[in-house]
Amino acid sequence: MIEDNRTEVALTSNDDLKMDLKEYIRSLGEGLLTEPEFDTELLGQALNLVQADLNEIRSVFVKDAPVGLEAVRDFMSESLDLYNSSLEDMRSYAENGDRNLLLKAIDSSSEAEEIMNAIDMVIDEHMKIFTEYSDV
Repeated sequence: MIEDNRTEVALTSNDDLKMDLKEYIRSLGEGLLTEPEFDTELLGQALNLVQADLNEIRSVFVKDAPVGLEAVRDFMSESLDLYNSSLEDMRSYAENGDRNLLLKAIDSSSEAEEIMNAIDMVIDEHMKIFTEYSDV
């Protein structure tokens, strides 16, 4: 049984999370991979909370993008789809114990995390450029 597990982290408020969502999803999958036993109800609650967060993010960021940011919106949507796939694979793993599903979940969340990191870099670069031009 997982005593000090990552799924318990998801049951605290979002403000208490020590890692961001993208790291949390990947870490959750990796934690399940190393633990032979886990509380399926607790895992289900954690996955539901993460799913709610992803839905909220989608509702905010995947709307009509400002001109010039359509690609960012599309990458964000792709990343969120990968995270959703990862969560579904974790749910399936909890139901049937197929380790391959968990490995697929980890791969999907890692790929989604890479996309999100790239989006962060693009946004940071655009903010830097905007700041330089606004100082002129």
